[in-house]
Amino acid sequence: MRGLAHWEELRSGDSGELILAVDTPPRGPAPSDFRELIPLLDTRHTVWRATESDRTHPRGTCLDEYIAPWTDEVRAAGLRVRAVLGYGVGGIFAGAIADGVGRDQGRTPEVLLFDPELVDSGTVVDEFRRLVSTVSHSLTGRALARLERESAALLADAGADDDAGALAIGLHGVLSQAIGDEPERVGSVAGMAGQALGLATARLSSLAIADAVNVVPLWSAGTALCSSSPDSGLNRTRSVLLLPDAALVGREILFEDRHAEVLRSTTVARMASELLGSSDA
Repeated sequence: MRGLAHWEELRSGDSGELILAVDTPPRGPAPSDFRELIPLLDTRHTVWRATESDRTHPRGTCLDEYIAPWTDEVRAAGLRVRAVLGYGVGGIFAGAIADGVGRDQGRTPEVLLFDPELVDSGTVVDEFRRLVSTVSHSLTGRALARLERESAALLADAGADDDAGALAIGLHGVLSQAIGDEPERVGSVAGMAGQALGLATARLSSLAIADAVNVVPLWSAGTALCSSSPDSGLNRTRSVLLLPDAALVGREILFEDRHAEVLRSTTVARMASELLGSSDA
């Protein structure tokens, strides 16, 4: 479908129904996304993938307001949503989008999660450091020095049990202040560099919003396809929460694949296709 602002069409189907895929915000230096999985699926449905938001939201932004651009565009298309897929932290927003779409169409779509995980302070710290390395060339030496100085205290005190949302908000403030101190420099940054600065602040605000979400009602009827990696997905979340037996989703299916392989695994794709096919009944 042409003219999409907040989604990209990865696959065109003939069923008249949609599968939505949400893998934002990404995590890690070279994150996988649904562009790897979707070609492996056996489905007749059209598939849309959420494009990452470059909007920075103020503290206290509610979840419905954050996901509105995605859900509004789905509503305007007039297509029935069969299922919503989520990957990593994106599973949080996938659950919320499924809930919002369900209120509109009178039936909540199936929720299928791939290595879903909650936001923790380690996620925030790792992402912040990666973002700084990406945007550092766009800042002057003075702005970069201030950014490094003021973030150091926050990063030094960050522990595994800290409030990840508060940490994301704090680091977002430090980055925004460093950028805002030199508006003439930021105004002259063009192309990819300027986009990187905007995306960095937007991603930190999205992590703060995701951290505040209660996923239990959003994931309770969902199915999670989980890797064997101890530092990713539900394995990571349960370890951070010190709750090894926490029931976070309705159903879990375990695979030997590592986290980095989940979205390119033919075994995982085959199971996902079966689950999506069963939702057609």
